[in-house]
Amino acid sequence: MKSHFSQADRTFLHYCSNNTDLQVLFHPFHSSWVIANPTATQIIKQIAAHKTIEQIAQGLAKDYEIDRHQALHDVQSVKQTIDKNLFDLNDLFAPKQRTPELKSLFIHITRRCNLHCPHCYIASTDHMRDLSVSTIHHLIETLISQGGTGVTISGGEPLIHPDIKCILSHAAEKLTVRLLTNGTMIDKHMAAFLADQGIYVQISLDGSSARIHDAIRGDGAFDRVMDAIHLLQEQGAGDRLNLCTTLMQQNADDWRNIIHFAEKTQIPLLRFLHLRTVGRAYNHPKAYPLKDFEYEQFIAHINQIQQNSKQSVELTCGMSGLLLKMPDTFKSDDIWCPVGRMMVIDTNGNVYPCVLMMRDAYYLGNIFQTSLIEMIQSRQMHDICHILSHRRFMIQKCQECAFRNLCQAGCMGQALDHCNSLMETDLFCKYRQKAYATAFDRLLYLDETGQIASSKQSGTEIE
Repeated sequence: MKSHFSQADRTFLHYCSNNTDLQVLFHPFHSSWVIANPTATQIIKQIAAHKTIEQIAQGLAKDYEIDRHQALHDVQSVKQTIDKNLFDLNDLFAPKQRTPELKSLFIHITRRCNLHCPHCYIASTDHMRDLSVSTIHHLIETLISQGGTGVTISGGEPLIHPDIKCILSHAAEKLTVRLLTNGTMIDKHMAAFLADQGIYVQISLDGSSARIHDAIRGDGAFDRVMDAIHLLQEQGAGDRLNLCTTLMQQNADDWRNIIHFAEKTQIPLLRFLHLRTVGRAYNHPKAYPLKDFEYEQFIAHINQIQQNSKQSVELTCGMSGLLLKMPDTFKSDDIWCPVGRMMVIDTNGNVYPCVLMMRDAYYLGNIFQTSLIEMIQSRQMHDICHILSHRRFMIQKCQECAFRNLCQAGCMGQALDHCNSLMETDLFCKYRQKAYATAFDRLLYLDETGQIASSKQSGTEIE
């Protein structure tokens, strides 16, 4: 697959506020941006047009009737600042491309589960369908051989697997291991084992009380989760524990109480996820997702809470693509999405690029027929990475959006869920635009009033 970028695609994008002459200047293809006054903007564009520092300084001195040495100093100062902040003016031709490499695995080791939650995306079953311990060990060894760093163990309920301790201990020798569990099978011995192995544990909690949680997950589930949390903390695993809540109509009014519970219980991380209407949740009479505007209102509340410096628990709200600066772990290709660096494996051995893309159209192969290395290097995986790298330039409403290289058209897995297409944005596009505008208005105001002390505080800036 090839993409051709016109001269219009290579122009800088701008965001301006009504209250200042400063503006945010966005790189055409990368997530970098700078705050610049009109003169700095002019200098940046001339540098991008391959004019020399001397040529730009001469023009500046003539246009503004200033001393040549002062003009030269100003141009050099702008050049040093954009270099420092990785605003690459030599790379204005195309976005960076995600090259597939195997860094992590997400393995569904069983479809069996002791609960029958209405919102299960796997549609777990009572019948035996487990990956063998030898198969899982082979997958883990392949991941390690490729320089992989982490594995997520899921189900069904993974603790129901007869060889779960062997699987976890083998993986934990060389990898960061995350276990996704409903928490109801964690007794004192299992808690001690998980703590000893350094396993990160995510426990599902869909209500702050037995009345709400058990109505979704079954009688007695809440009390067993409370016991599991206490036992893990008692064994010293509290700093590697997080809770995960699937938001739906049944618990839509309880999320504040869940946050309060997490704070009171000293849980370091609480994740909220949007209900996916797939698997058992597809047309299930007890699986009602929030309406789009309700979820947007929830996200807005979470963002307000996150701004409170006294907030003791880290919160995530299930919305991707809202960041001002690319995390260090993704700077190599400037793409925040993990697609192309991970592989998802179901209990039949089928492999997909993402949990949200477990569909026939994105099937990469089967581990009993094709190696993981062949699949990560396959033409199909390269094509998926090409879409990931370029979709923000191909989706019409993204093409003129100043924030396109930050949000990168949102999560393409959620777009698939919401719109049945990778070549759409997810449903949070308008919310992100408002959030970005608010954030940059604030940064421009701080810069204009001299309240930004250094570029570290603003991400990247030019004064």
